[in-house]
Amino acid sequence: MILICYTTPAGGRDRMGQAARTLGEARRRTRPEADVRVTPTPTREDFVRALAGADPIEELHLVSDGDADGPRFAGGEALSPEDWRALDIPFAPGAEAFFHAGRSARWFAPFFARTFGVPASGYHWDAAFSVKPHRFWWMPPTHPPEAPLWRIACPGPQTHGVMGAFRRAAGQTLAEPLKRFDPTWPLPAEAAG
Repeated sequence: MILICYTTPAGGRDRMGQAARTLGEARRRTRPEADVRVTPTPTREDFVRALAGADPIEELHLVSDGDADGPRFAGGEALSPEDWRALDIPFAPGAEAFFHAGRSARWFAPFFARTFGVPASGYHWDAAFSVKPHRFWWMPPTHPPEAPLWRIACPGPQTHGVMGAFRRAAGQTLAEPLKRFDPTWPLPAEAAG
């Protein structure tokens, strides 16, 4: 199965859900034979429950906020490295994991790959919502909730300052491809223990 989990906001528009549903539709088109499930996981506990109740997972996707330490759930909570190591994720042979969260490729994706023995991918730059999948394009206020919305990463104001903000606003920033790490990828020395 392809399991797509997403965090949900405390209030306001459910952009994570919209992006997760868009990703789910894209995976259904690419893999029509696969069982694709899109599941809200607002808390760490919800995420752990979704994993525990899953059939063998060929692809695990998590659409969320995040940082170098990993995905963030409601209220900014996260799973610690010890929490991750304690999980029993039912991966199928040849499985992969994808973290659609900002800065998840800096430390977390390599850690996940080595911990679970599956390739894991994440973003180096901060993540944003875009109407287009391959370049940043602002979501207009009139963008319907059922319309496609993508979670992408690209340079922007937090990483590239004023020029990054200008280029992003002008639609000149391409989406960063997910950076893939194999289970043999070396971790930074301070994280290896």
